[in-house]
Amino acid sequence: MRLITNYAIKKSKVKKDGTCPLYIRVTLNQRRVELSTGICIDPLDWNEINQQIDSKTPSSKTYNTRLKKIITDLNDFYNQLVSIGKPFDIIDIKNKYLGKSNAVGFLVVFDYYIKTITSDRLIF
Repeated sequence: MRLITNYAIKKSKVKKDGTCPLYIRVTLNQRRVELSTGICIDPLDWNEINQQIDSKTPSSKTYNTRLKKIITDLNDFYNQLVSIGKPFDIIDIKNKYLGKSNAVGFLVVFDYYIKTITSDRLIF
């Protein structure tokens, strides 16, 4: 079980200024998800082999640092899930990265509490 990450430019979503959004593809056990990085770049500035922006613009260094942090975060989430020892899949990593929780919400717990109280009452 290995986590594979690589970046891809969505050339099908060209903006008016000629830039394209940059997505990260995350693959685990032959299942893949794509997540937006929130970065739009000129496709000519993208180095596919090095997986980084080759532009001389000042923002390229900031963007490249951000891209490295995304991969680091995803690998951290993967390692956390591995260390727990429970089965997981790519969706669990995606949800953890996006900050989505599998925890039960307050209203669900409250509804359960109300049902148990009303079912425990004796009707005379």
